[in-house]
Amino acid sequence: MVHSNYWFDILLRLCYPNTKVSGSYTLAPAQPQSPEIASIMYFGGQFITLPNGKSILAPHGSLYGIEGENVTFLLKMGNTLIDSAPLEDVIVLDWTDSGPFKIIRDANQIDLAVSPRAENYHPENRIISQTASPIALRRFARLLPGLLDHNISTGLSQK
Repeated sequence: MVHSNYWFDILLRLCYPNTKVSGSYTLAPAQPQSPEIASIMYFGGQFITLPNGKSILAPHGSLYGIEGENVTFLLKMGNTLIDSAPLEDVIVLDWTDSGPFKIIRDANQIDLAVSPRAENYHPENRIISQTASPIALRRFARLLPGLLDHNISTGLSQK
């Protein structure tokens, strides 16, 4: 885990060279007293209570949220490539330690939707399947042995 939305945003830029991307993440901790949560809090993370009463943990750095048909900052720290975007350009993923991530297809399931649910959230329209960027493969090949031996598909923005 990156423990910082700043570094998560930088990681996205490295993974998608020549593509204008930006992102943030939150955690829905099952055990708020765990050492990992304490570490995130120590480095500037904060709990946010959503309108539905659910608490999420936002790591240090900028944090995006959905307001109507747009994605904007809930918290702004530092520079990002994208300050706001229409919801139609957004892909929201759900990731757990127990398995692979999944694309959230229902806007009502997005934790940071802070105003009326958007009608224009259709992530399936934003994903194309292609081999990962050769630049990204070279950057991360040392971290993931065997990476260059596989034909890896990624979700990239079409724009």
